[in-house]
Amino acid sequence: MSEILKIAIVQSEIFWHEIAKNLEHFESKIAQCASDIDLVVLPETFSTGFSMEAKNIPAEILNSVPDWLQKMSIKYQKAICGSAVFFENNQWFNRLFL
Repeated sequence: MSEILKIAIVQSEIFWHEIAKNLEHFESKIAQCASDIDLVVLPETFSTGFSMEAKNIPAEILNSVPDWLQKMSIKYQKAICGSAVFFENNQWFNRLFL
């Protein structure tokens, strides 16, 4: 095991409130990371863009992002983190998921 943690920080365009398009876009960015990268850091609110209008997006779509992150982590064998809008207890939160 290497004693060096290799991190890729992704800075990219985000498509306003277009979760499916953003997830597809960021999967392509994750896929481009070198095989020896240990951790991929995605932008804040990468799935929607920073929004004060999250109530206009169905909660089940918002809350699917952590599952997507886990799926990408398994598929690409990397730790992946990013913040996303999350709906819980009738409130919207900007949560960091890893």
